[in-house]
Amino acid sequence: MFKRETRESISLNNEIISYTLIKTLRKTITLRVNENGLLINAPFIVSKNRIDELIFQKRNWVLTKINWFNQKNQKSKLENNLVISILNQCYTVKIIKGKNKVFLKDGTCWIQTKILGDAKYIEILFINWLKNFALNFFEEKTRRLAMLHGFSYRSVKISNAKTRWGTCNGKGVIRLNWRLILSRPEIVNYVICHELSHLTHMNHSSKFWSLVEELCPNYKSLSKELKQQGISLYRFG
Repeated sequence: MFKRETRESISLNNEIISYTLIKTLRKTITLRVNENGLLINAPFIVSKNRIDELIFQKRNWVLTKINWFNQKNQKSKLENNLVISILNQCYTVKIIKGKNKVFLKDGTCWIQTKILGDAKYIEILFINWLKNFALNFFEEKTRRLAMLHGFSYRSVKISNAKTRWGTCNGKGVIRLNWRLILSRPEIVNYVICHELSHLTHMNHSSKFWSLVEELCPNYKSLSKELKQQGISLYRFG
């Protein structure tokens, strides 16, 4: 396929935004933002002025997405005295020499490690523990909610998705993003209710949302809160 790729730029709200422009024998223009920035796919015959006009029209969406990914990439450094929130409880990180182990006690998140000074090793140790902690919590929470509302599912698994907080497939397997453990229990409750509702409606129809509201009456405010804090939940991993 014929293709031409160039790097271009445009001023949006007094900010210079660089973007990758890929021209091919296509018929439509598409805009996409990911970890690498703004990507435009366009037909050969479309001028740069037309492309810039389209970007300008969608400038609020473009800037919001770029800002989201920029903040998402700003990871927290796991170090002594860092304060983290797990299920709305604050813990101060303490890293000490010892057998590999992570545990919570009296407002402290203790990270025992055989290798002090290896930031990557310590982060992997912590994240593996956090994923296991999250899975145990999610399994118990889902079991209780399913029993309360009369749902039957197959299993609960951990997800590492970049854009989704949860999924549910036709086999009854529910996957929940482990980063939800860094949010409030009420947020976790909403996401589980959302996925349980997919066991009845594998879509986002009005009937689906009515069921979600039945299970979680304040789901709208919780959904909005999750969107607002979403970036902060990606501070690790």
